[in-house]
Parts: sequence; C-alpha cells; structure tokens
Amino acid sequence: MFQFNRPVSLFIVAVIVLATGGWGTGNAVGTTLSTPTVTSADSTQMAITATPDPVSPGQTVQYAVTVTNRTAAGNNFYQIEAQVPSGMTVPAGNVGQSGACGVFTNVACAAGGVIRWTNIQIAPGQSTTLQFAALVNTLNALPNGTVVRSTATARVVSGSASGASAAVDINVVR
Repeated sequence: MFQFNRPVSLFIVAVIVLATGGWGTGNAVGTTLSTPTVTSADSTQMAITATPDPVSPGQTVQYAVTVTNRTAAGNNFYQIEAQVPSGMTVPAGNVGQSGACGVFTNVACAAGGVIRWTNIQIAPGQSTTLQFAALVNTLNALPNGTVVRSTATARVVSGSASGASAAVDINVVR
C-alpha cells in the first residue's frame, strides 16, 4: 500500500476506489467504470483515467494523466508519454498543455501514436495533470465488447526522481 502525504494523493485514491466500485461493494447497478492501474516508484507516482466507460463508435473519451513528484527537495523535469489506444484517433488540437503527437504539435494522432509532453516541471510534493481527448473511430469500428487499453509513462529528464507508468482499460459497446 502507498503512504500518502498530500491531498492530491487522496484524490488519486478516491478515483481508484470509485473506479473499482468501492471497498468490495461492487459497482452500482447498470454502471461500468474504467479501472486505472496506478504505479508508484520511490519518488514518482502516476495514474491515468478515462471517461466515459463504456464508449461507442463516434464518442469522445477524455483521458487524464496525473504525475506526482514524491521527492522531498528539488524540482524534477519529466517527459510524459501516452499511447493512443487501438481503434481511436486524437484529432488535431485535442492535446492540452503543449503536448504533441510524436514531435509534431496540433496534428491528429492515430491509434498506436504517442502523445508526448516534454520538460514538464513538477515541484517536490506536487502533481500535474495532462489531458487529451480521443475519438472512438466509426470506420473499421472495434467490435462490441472490445477492451481498449491506454498506457502512459513518465521519464525523468532532469532531477533525482525515478520514472513511473500506468494504464487504464475501457470497454467498447455498439
């Protein structure tokens, strides 16, 4: 279990508890929520969430990638990446906080492409949340019941923190 010392971490715990249906009580009737996977290295914590879940072809999925610098001193600079899930496209202009598809800004990013944010500075004990929106493709739409996974990683480019990764699954319905 993680030891949390900041209110932001409590938000991440709340997201996980809500996404998994609470403390063993199961989801509300008729409700399906994405279940994020959170990883924590000694000095960096990361989570990714996706809403809504389930989704249908033509819908937009909002992704949020949260990275926390758990070090006690010194700013860390990160390169944060998120992979565009299969069956989805990130339209031009749908990557926030100066993110890019590969090395290009303000262009569409196809399934399998990598959204990259570089030199993201996070102070000790602080978090940052980066967002992007992906459109579930209608051409060659994924079959009903397909589970789609998006992964994200944080790599330290300057500082003493370690990197981290996370993943989230959503369900496609037709």
